[in-house]
Amino acid sequence: MIGGLLAGCIKPDEVEQPVATPTLPSMPAGEPLEAPVPTLSSGEPVSPPLAADPITLIAEFIQRRGDVPSNITIWTDQRLEPDQLQAFTYSGAAGEPCAGFLLSAVPGAPSDNGAVACAEDLAAGAFAGVTLFLTSDGQPYSIVFGQVFDPTVSAITVIYTDGSSANAPPVQGGYVLVTPGIAEVSAIIGVDPAGNTVIPNVPQSAVR
Repeated sequence: MIGGLLAGCIKPDEVEQPVATPTLPSMPAGEPLEAPVPTLSSGEPVSPPLAADPITLIAEFIQRRGDVPSNITIWTDQRLEPDQLQAFTYSGAAGEPCAGFLLSAVPGAPSDNGAVACAEDLAAGAFAGVTLFLTSDGQPYSIVFGQVFDPTVSAITVIYTDGSSANAPPVQGGYVLVTPGIAEVSAIIGVDPAGNTVIPNVPQSAVR
C-alpha cells in the first residue's frame, strides 16, 4: 500500500531538466586579443609622446640654475639605481668652462635633481664642484664633479676625511666621483700617468 502511494507521487514532467550554459565564440588558437588603438576625433591614430632631447633637457636645467649654456657635451649617461645619471660639460654665459650632473627618475622627462659649477681660475688647470644629492627613493650620495684643462692630468684623486680615496680619469675633460652616503672631502688632487701630483689642490667652485 505504501509503495503504491510513493509511485503515484512521481510525474514524468516534474523531472528537472539541465540548463544549457551559454558559450562565448571561440578564438582561433594562437591569436592574442589586441587592444584598440586610441584615435583622434578625425579617426587618425594617436602617436605616443616623444621623449625630449637630452641636450635640450640639460640646457633647460642649466638655465633654471641661472646660466646661459652653449657647447653642451654629455660625456657619461649611466644608471644609478633607481635613476639615470648624466654628467656633462658646457661653456657658460661668459665662455668659461663649466660642468654639471643631472639625475632623472624618468629618462626623457625634465628634472631638477642636479647641480652645476664653473671654473673661477683657468690657470689652476682644473676645478671641482662638491655637493650631496638624494636619489628618487631617498638614498644619499656625495658627488665630486668638474672639468680638467691641464693636458698632463690623467686622473683626479679625491681624499676623504676618513682616510679613504677614489680616483677617476677625465673623459672629454669632465670627471665625476659618486660615493654612497655622506663623505666629507679632505683634498682633491690632479695626477699624471706616473702618479705624480700635477695639481696639489684642485680649487672648489661654487655649486648651484
